[in-house]
Amino acid sequence: MVRLLFQSYNFEVEQAVVVLTRRRVEKLVIVENYLNKLKGWGKIKILFICSKNKWRSPTAEKVFHDFKGYDVRSAGTEVGAKVKVTNGQIGWADFIFVMEKKHIRRLKDKFGPLLDNKKVLNLDIPDDYSYMDDELIEILKARVGEFLEVPE
Repeated sequence: MVRLLFQSYNFEVEQAVVVLTRRRVEKLVIVENYLNKLKGWGKIKILFICSKNKWRSPTAEKVFHDFKGYDVRSAGTEVGAKVKVTNGQIGWADFIFVMEKKHIRRLKDKFGPLLDNKKVLNLDIPDDYSYMDDELIEILKARVGEFLEVPE
């Protein structure tokens, strides 16, 4: 276990205990970025990615759109996507949440170096849900909640 002290922030965060697993270290970086955003550097920009930008990522965009502190967009990786992911969207985003592992591969194939300083996180949500499906919403909140604060 490693104990880290956030001394450079004007927040009531005294320490974060991190188990040295890949996911926990990623979460620490995300917490640090989140604190920077809260410090007044703007909203956290989140891009949700699925295949066709038809069900999952638009649902995520709708659900997280009204959460304070977040600016949210969605896009798809396939040619026929409702909104196709672009260089501009990748550059804009602080965090990119993909629904499946194949979306990470597609993003790396198309945008390679643009992803170098980006947090690309797989939510592991299969294409089994329709737009605004209640179960999908609960899964999205839980999985995104592993990385960012999700208000009740």
